[in-house]
Amino acid sequence: MTKTSISLQDLRRKMYLKAKADRTWRFWGLYVHALLRKLKDVFRRHQSQPVDRVICLINPILRGWGNYFRVGHSSRCFGYVKDWVEKKIRCHLMHARKRRGFGWNRWNRAWFYETLGLFNDYGVRYYRA
Repeated sequence: MTKTSISLQDLRRKMYLKAKADRTWRFWGLYVHALLRKLKDVFRRHQSQPVDRVICLINPILRGWGNYFRVGHSSRCFGYVKDWVEKKIRCHLMHARKRRGFGWNRWNRAWFYETLGLFNDYGVRYYRA
């Protein structure tokens, strides 16, 4: 089985069609796509590493991305990214324990942010002129 490469032109065409079909995707789809690609790369490269190291690597990425997109209407985008990252961390922890699933009953959300120190400042800021 061989992997087919997608040209940049094909990727742009697919993204244009997606943005045309779904209005909410236009605002943040491209930026979230780039962020998730970068985070996926970190998770793949450090699959066998402890979760503390993975969190130390992804926190600066999330912090920089969150600070850049903080101004404006991006709360839905932040919610999507926050849920995605939490799910990947859960998957990483369960893989380390050689268990299946995501551990929804094993860990609550607060434990990720308080104990592990996962980035949690996804708030949208409104500045007065």
